Parts: sequence; structure tokens; C-alpha cells
Amino acid sequence: MFGRKFFLGMLSILLGIIIIGCASMGSSSNNDLFIVKESSTNDIKGTIYDKSMTIYKRSPTMSSIWGMDISFIQRSSGDITANMIYVLYLGEDWRFYDKIQIKIDNNLYEIHIDNPAREVRSRGTVLEQFNAILPKPAINNLKNCSSIIIQIDGKNRGEPIQIAPEGISKINSFWQNN
Repeated sequence: MFGRKFFLGMLSILLGIIIIGCASMGSSSNNDLFIVKESSTNDIKGTIYDKSMTIYKRSPTMSSIWGMDISFIQRSSGDITANMIYVLYLGEDWRFYDKIQIKIDNNLYEIHIDNPAREVRSRGTVLEQFNAILPKPAINNLKNCSSIIIQIDGKNRGEPIQIAPEGISKINSFWQNN
């Protein structure tokens, strides 16, 4: 069990570095929504393969400094595969996220968040990021669903995020081979 937890922990750190380094939230647009991105990284135990899809993006504006990215991720190395949801929040106030609820059609999944990364950024903005393993039944439902609603809760209840209908078929395809 130590091997799997270590593997997932190291992959979480690697993913955070990649996303923070490669995706500048202030200058991004919604043009990269629902596009599958693939990458690989060499590790001491072998090659780590990532396949990701950004499913929601809210960029900071002049009137509101907060932004959020939500992505689905498939990560594999050897015979170990992790299917996750990744959230990156940047804003003025701490959210202290502790759970995420995903409603796929009429099926509700509640996932508790363990050890999200939190840091103070420039000009007093704060960053919170985490990934959480998706339950196998959720992945099976994502293959054929017609609606997805995500709510991330912390010290305050988050607003439900309805995934755009035009992205649902792309999300279905993303999970088909899993």
C-alpha cells in the first residue's frame, strides 16, 4: 500500500508543478476546454503517462480576482492506473476545500479531499489545489452520461458548476477506454 500512496503523492506534486508552470490562469481562455492532452515523464520506476482534459475554467477578471480550473486526469505507470479529478483555485480568500460532490445524471458521488496544497501567492492572492481519486462507478457513469454537475465545498458551500452540454460527449469519449 505504501507504493501506491507514494506513487499517487509524487504524481500529485508533479501534476501541480506542470499545471502551475504551464497554465497561467490570468491569460488562459476557454479554447482549451475539452481537449485531451497527453504527456509522459520518466520516473525511477519507469514512465508515467498522463492524459488530461480541462472541463471547467474560470479566469480572473478585472472585477473578480478568483479563477478556477477543473480537469479529469488518467495517470498510469506500469500496471497502476489512477483516475482523478484535479482542481486549482486562485483567489483573494481561502476556501479550505474539504469535499467535492459530482452528480453524474442522477448518481451523486461525494469525495473527501485529503491534504490540499495551499499557499499565499503574490499580492496576497491564495492558491488551493488538490486531486481526488474518482470512484470506479463514477468513471463507468462518465462513459455514457448526459449531465455533470460539480460542487466543491469548504468553509463555504460552493456554487454548483454545470458542465456545458457540448462537452459531455467529449467527456464520454475521454473515459471510454478506461
